[in-house]
Amino acid sequence: MKLYPLASIAIVLGVFVTGCSLEECTEAITTLANCEATSDPTVCDLQSEAVNTAFSLQCTMDKEKSDIFSTQPEDASCSWDWQCNYDSGFLCLSGTCSHLPIDDRCDLPSEEYNSLSGRQKQAALMALHVDSEPTAVNDFNGALLALHRVADFVIPKFGAEKITDSMTQTCDVLPEPSIKQVHALGSLASADWIIEDSQYSGLFEQGSIPALIRFSIANPVLGVSLPSFIPNLEFIPGISIKLLVDGRESGNIVAMDSLAGQGSDRNFFLNPFYNDFSHNAPTSEFPASKARYANNVINHEVMKTVGIRFQETLHLIGDDSTTPFHRPVHSLAEYRGDGSAVVDPNSPDYLVFRATADINDNSTVVDSTTEIDFREKLSAIQNGTPIFDIFAVEDGIENKIGYIKITSVPTPSLWADRQFFVQHTR
Repeated sequence: MKLYPLASIAIVLGVFVTGCSLEECTEAITTLANCEATSDPTVCDLQSEAVNTAFSLQCTMDKEKSDIFSTQPEDASCSWDWQCNYDSGFLCLSGTCSHLPIDDRCDLPSEEYNSLSGRQKQAALMALHVDSEPTAVNDFNGALLALHRVADFVIPKFGAEKITDSMTQTCDVLPEPSIKQVHALGSLASADWIIEDSQYSGLFEQGSIPALIRFSIANPVLGVSLPSFIPNLEFIPGISIKLLVDGRESGNIVAMDSLAGQGSDRNFFLNPFYNDFSHNAPTSEFPASKARYANNVINHEVMKTVGIRFQETLHLIGDDSTTPFHRPVHSLAEYRGDGSAVVDPNSPDYLVFRATADINDNSTVVDSTTEIDFREKLSAIQNGTPIFDIFAVEDGIENKIGYIKITSVPTPSLWADRQFFVQHTR
């Protein structure tokens, strides 16, 4: 059976790692990586005495396979044979799907919540965060649990269904706790979104808007534990921003630099963050981007699969106009911080968030080598620090329009990790 190769690494990490010693895991994962990096079709056997039955995973690499983004389902009632199949000792999946109804998991916020001012909402949400149980830092078991969710996410039969709500819901809080599919572990801070000089409308107009910002990573193991025993893992940071508006639903922004990651460099602020990082997507033809992905073939293929999950979801909800790597911000130009509507909205093409001098001058925060939980480093950012300069990009030209200042120290909590919700806009 044809096996889409590198996506299987996530299954190995999610299902296999939890049942073996670190030494056994190291050998097994290295073996799989070597198998899948070869230029010839290969079969690998991974065996471990740590599980009751021998675990074997067949993997093949077809160098002539078409690009995984080249074909899409014709409609919502589809066969997923064009993607991949899995066959292993634990999993036997051949993907099929029927029409996926949008499951409204958000019964919050209520009309009463929406009627509050932005500052009142910020205070209410931060109270939930502060009163919640803190998420343990430097916790390898927690990282493995998060990584298992990533493995679950990349399985074709389930991945798209699991993220439909991330693009369709508009609430600020999920009614039931749920481990996030990719960015499961993070730290949350209150903030001010401050626009100083701008030609754009709505939330891009001059002024200050209360906000929340969450800092997270797409690779929980590398972010919270020593990375040396598992090869081919990347540090992949991301941010999500919620702009809290008077009397109406919030504005949402998600931003990353690249799914390629930055190797083992643990400086969260090493690269800028973009709400449109198509130029750094796994399918990008830009030489610099291709070179980054070429450094790690394992991560490249896994992140292609992540892109597929988002592409499937966009298709299922009837949006084929955007790519998985561009989460638009045009809607933020349609209303102001006081909730009033804009008659003639004007939005930049996309945004860039660059670390401020205050951040880059903080040696603890931007340290790239110390192997401690990334959330510990974030806690060294003092209340009141400007963290990001905001740049608006139009026709390829960047102009600084403002900055983001945190108004609390970034801290982790179970509530922020499992119930705080930021929509992936479309």
